[in-house]
Amino acid sequence: MGKKNLLQNPCAIDGMAGWEVTWNGGDGWKAEHSALGCRPFKEANPEAKDDACWTTSYGLCMKKQTIDLEFAGIVGDYLDDQRPEIRVTEWCGSRYDAGSEYHLLVRLLNSDLETVDKREVTKTLPADGQWHKVEKAFIIYGPGVRFIEYSHGGKDTCYWAGHFGVKITCSSVTVATGSGQDSSSSS
Repeated sequence: MGKKNLLQNPCAIDGMAGWEVTWNGGDGWKAEHSALGCRPFKEANPEAKDDACWTTSYGLCMKKQTIDLEFAGIVGDYLDDQRPEIRVTEWCGSRYDAGSEYHLLVRLLNSDLETVDKREVTKTLPADGQWHKVEKAFIIYGPGVRFIEYSHGGKDTCYWAGHFGVKITCSSVTVATGSGQDSSSSS
């Protein structure tokens, strides 16, 4: 049995639903049904169900989701005692005609929404129209994790009006639960 993705609307199929926009620079965020000016996403990831993605503009665009792990069915005692692997993945890409900056920040938070641990990725992508998989894992982290804040975005490097910035799709947050169970089955 596969692990359950704890993010809502992880591939832009439902536009911005489930996401809180925290920066909307330039011409803001845009959801695209297919990645304009970029290699089709299904060519980079044949397992993808769709070619939808988000794209950014010339000013910084960031959005986030905060996952309540208990609401997702992952008990605090399990997190504290077992410290299961928490894995985040997503794909980012650039257009053929414009480079882009990409940012990912994932924070593990306690019940007071204070940071227990974090992973951060910042990349400058060339104007090559290619997709890049980003993966990070939390393996050793402190006790008290109750929430995960997932924030991502970027901008183009050309400062062009429109939506020539980084493209993002197939975002994922999973929590290992052992015995092949998905992350919502732990007790």
